[in-house]
Amino acid sequence: MTLYSALTEALQEVPPTREEIIAAQRADSRLYKIIQFLQTGKFSKEDKNNHDIKSESRGYLMDGDMLVFFAPLDDEELDNSGNGFKAAIPRTLVRKALFACHGHPMSGHSGITKTKYRTKQLYHWKRMSKDVRNYVRSCPHCQQYKPRPQKVTAGEYTPHNMSEPWETVAVDLMGPKPSGINQYKWLLVILDNCTKYVELFPLSTATGAIIASKLHKVGCRHGFPKKIISGATIY
Repeated sequence: MTLYSALTEALQEVPPTREEIIAAQRADSRLYKIIQFLQTGKFSKEDKNNHDIKSESRGYLMDGDMLVFFAPLDDEELDNSGNGFKAAIPRTLVRKALFACHGHPMSGHSGITKTKYRTKQLYHWKRMSKDVRNYVRSCPHCQQYKPRPQKVTAGEYTPHNMSEPWETVAVDLMGPKPSGINQYKWLLVILDNCTKYVELFPLSTATGAIIASKLHKVGCRHGFPKKIISGATIY
C-alpha cells in the first residue's frame, strides 16, 4: 500500500502504469540522480553537479519506489488521499502519458486546455504545456474529424468618398432609454462623415416625421447632404 493511494489508483486505469513509470524513472539519468539523493541524502561520486541535483530535487518526494512531484492544482483539496502529488514522467514516457490524457477512448480527444488540465492532474514533467499543445495540434484524429474554428471576418467595406463637408452624413438613433425629467427616451445622432462633426437631438418620441424634420434643420444650417447613411442602408 502506497502513501498516495489516489494517484496510484488513477495510474492503474490507463497506461503508463505505476510499474512502467518506476522502471522508466530509473532509466532516466536525471530522475535517477534525484531518486538517489532523496533515498540516501548523498550524491553520486561521479556527479560533478551536486548543487544542481539538490536544487532540482525540491518539490520531489518518494511514494514507495516511485518519484512524485508536489504540484497541486487550484481546485484540488489537499488531504491524505494524495491530491497534489503527480507522477514524475521521464521524456521516454511523455507521448504515452499524452495519449492517456488525449487520445485514449476515456479522454475523448479534448482540446488543448482540457488536455493540459487532465495531464496536470496526474503527471509532471518539464515543458509540459508546450508538449501538450504540439501533441493536440498534430493529433491525426483531431485533424481529420474535428472542424477547425472559423475566423469571423468583417463585412465588405464600402468606401464613402466625399469632397466637402456635409456632403455625406450618417444618422443613428439610440434608445429607448429610461426617461428623465423632460421625458426624453431617444437620442438622434447626425454625423458629418467629412469633418466628424456631430449634432445630437434628444427626442421624446422617434417617428419618421420627427427625424426628417431634424435632418431638414441640419440641412438648413450646414447644407443638404447628397448621401445619407443609416445603418447598412445608403439613401
